[in-house]
Formats: sequence, structure tokens, C-alpha cells
Amino acid sequence: MSLSETVGKFIEKEELFSTDDKLLVGVSGGMDSMAMLDLLRKGHSDLTVAHVNFKLRGDDSDQDARLVEDYCSHHNISFELYEVSSVEVTDLKAGNLQEKARTLRYNWFQTLLEKHDCQYICIAHHREDVVETYFLHALRASGLQGMQSIQPKSGLIRRPLLSASQDSIRAYIQKHNIPYREDRSNNDEVYDRNFIRNNLIKTLKVRWPHLSNSIYNSARHLSQEYDLLSALMSQQLAPYITQHNDTIKLGPLAELTDLTSHLGTLLYHHLKTYAFNKDQVDDIVARRKTSGRRWYSPTHQISIKDDVIYIRPKEATEVMMTIEGPGAYAFPTGILELKIIDRRDLVQQADIEHMDLSHVKWPLMCRTWQPGDKMTPLGMSGRSKLVSDMLIDKKVHVLQKMDQLVLVDKEEQIIWLVQQRLSDSVKYDDQTERLLRLEWKPKKENDFLKNS
Repeated sequence: MSLSETVGKFIEKEELFSTDDKLLVGVSGGMDSMAMLDLLRKGHSDLTVAHVNFKLRGDDSDQDARLVEDYCSHHNISFELYEVSSVEVTDLKAGNLQEKARTLRYNWFQTLLEKHDCQYICIAHHREDVVETYFLHALRASGLQGMQSIQPKSGLIRRPLLSASQDSIRAYIQKHNIPYREDRSNNDEVYDRNFIRNNLIKTLKVRWPHLSNSIYNSARHLSQEYDLLSALMSQQLAPYITQHNDTIKLGPLAELTDLTSHLGTLLYHHLKTYAFNKDQVDDIVARRKTSGRRWYSPTHQISIKDDVIYIRPKEATEVMMTIEGPGAYAFPTGILELKIIDRRDLVQQADIEHMDLSHVKWPLMCRTWQPGDKMTPLGMSGRSKLVSDMLIDKKVHVLQKMDQLVLVDKEEQIIWLVQQRLSDSVKYDDQTERLLRLEWKPKKENDFLKNS
């Protein structure tokens, strides 16, 4: 069966999209994404291609962008390019590069979805990606949910090549003479995924040549079993869940204990919806007879009374504090520290932001965000965006948004969506001499417990 037939049947079976849907196609310029683009081009008339030039590989990065743009120009396909600024490159290199790059890419994709009125984002994950992710999740003890690996669709993301092997993609590229570029960083084994691909999987395939098919099918079976298990657990819990206004009651726990010896697993199935982790749920089970104890997730709080779990949203705290200058400022959810530094003292660290001091207009105000708030995010010079949309892009839980803070200058312009994104108006460059260093230190669970 040809790659075109394989992909076509997979799209139909998984109901990924229809031929009438407008598609945003993420294309890096590599073999996989170029094959996906060529296949979609032949079956869809309404495509928009999105390419991010991360500027991390010098001229190689620029050549990737040119190749994708040239292909789109030749085939009259709408093309969008995001070129990462020097400030953003510095930020990417300062922390988890792959995760930060992924976040930047998908945030921009969300913007393009709205701009071009596209229904879905197509990404070129294939069968070997499923296998690599399967092993990554196994090493991280991700449980049954994680062992499903990559899904054909998640949210608005669609993966039309997921059932295709890399060999079939390579054969398609060669047969149709489709241009593509190799990313040499794929061989850098500092990244776990590359190490697994180039060592573990390569070795296993010597003994088990059909490893990719086996793992892919296992992941699909686990996905089906997880869906069934989730449905059964929801059905089992339903008689023990009641809701009054914004309070959810779960119990009595003694009756649930009679149902199963795996109470923690059953509770976690429900409580993870409210952003509680497995360790917290295990602690809830262990201390369920302890009065006065509370547990907090980013969005909710739990207490237990008379053998019943009470789940309530965290109460929002309206915040408005004037900031006259550098120093430490205490808020209900954390501490904001501001410090003026010279450019030569700049050290990039995760969760620490820097602004060009000359662009900061004092006094500042740190307050809770409000509906209608807008800002110009870093890298989007001249283009403002609603804070509400940015929080959606960042996948911030609807209830977690209640405590979201913004830092505003004296002209009431938002210069920082705290812990999320800086404004383009305060970015620094090679000419910047002095910087304003900002660090947000969120309160830990124990701090909340002391104040509750």
C-alpha cells in the first residue's frame, strides 16, 4: 500500500478532518513534515503553512526557512514565518530548550488558527515517534495514560502520518523528488529522545525487526483500554459524587473502600481533573481520618469531613499593589523580587525575566488581570493580544486564571504577564546597558497551609 493510501485511510478511520476543512500545517523543512505537506497539498486546496526559524543553527536554520517558503511559493500555498528574536534565542538557551521551543511554536500556531480561520493544526509525527515516546514515558513511570504515547488527535492537533513508517515516508520523498533538509541536531544524544532512537531502538531492532509495529500496536491497544477503564471508573464513582453550587462532595470513602482495594487509583482518576497529582492523592488516602487537613492544587482545595472529600475552587484574591522601585513585594500567592543590574551581570536562569531598564516607566502596578486587558507579547511588535487569549494559548486552567497577575507601567501598559510572557516594549538588545531583573517566587503548599 502506498503512503498516500495509508495516510488517506488513517485520516478517514480516525476522523481527523475532512477535505473541506482549513488546515494549518506545521512544517520544519525536514523529511517528515515535507512529505506531510506534499500529501496534504494533493488532497486539500485550503492550507496555510507555518514555519518557525529558531535561529539556533545559524545559516542552516535560514536555509530550512527558505526551502519551505520556496515550496509554498511554487505551489501557491499560504506561508507564515516566525523568526525568533535574539532575546528569545537567549531565553530558549537558558532553560529546557525543547520544551520552551515547543511552547513558543504552539502559542504562535494558536494565533495563526484565528488569523486564517483554520480548523486544525497538522503535525508530522509518525510511527517511530510513537515508539520513542513510548519508551520515554516508560522511563518516566508515566503510568497507563502515558503509555498510550502519541495520539492521532489531541485538542485541535491532528497527526495524519502517525500510522506511517519512516521508511515509507523516505520512499515517498525519493519517488516524488520532494526537497527537504536534514537537522543535524537529531543526532545530538544530549537529548533523551535522540539517545533512545540511536541506541536503544536501534539495538532492539537487530533482534526484533518488527519492533516499531509491535510497540505502535501496543500503544493503540493501551489507548483503547485506558478509554474503557476511564469510562468504568467514572461509572463506578458517579453514585458517590454530588455537587452543590461550587462545592463537589465525594464519598463516603468507607463505601468506596468496600468497592476496591485500590482507592487511591480510583480517586486519582477523578481528582486529577482538578490538578491534584498522584502523591497528593496518596496522601489524602493515608490521612483521610485526619481532621483539619487541607490539600491545594493550583486551582482547587480539598478538605475531608465525616469521611467525605470536599472539593472547592481556590478563592480568587483581588490584588493591586504599587511598585515604586526595586525590592521584594509579598502577594497572597507569592513574592515578586525586582533588582536593577548591569548588562555584564546578566545570567540567564529559568523563571527569571529581564527588561531594558530604560524602557520601564515608573511607578509600576502589579494587579490581578481583568477582562479586556491587552498587551504586545515579546516578538509581536506592533500587534496587541488579549490577555484572556494568551492564557488560553498557555493552556492555563480556567480557575487558575483567577490568581493571574499583570505588571503595568505608569501609562497603564502591561509589560509582564507574570510567569507567562514579557511585553515587546521592554525587550533588551545588544545596546542595553542596565536591566530590570524580575523573579516570581510562588508560595509553596506549606505556605498556604499555614495561612489557611
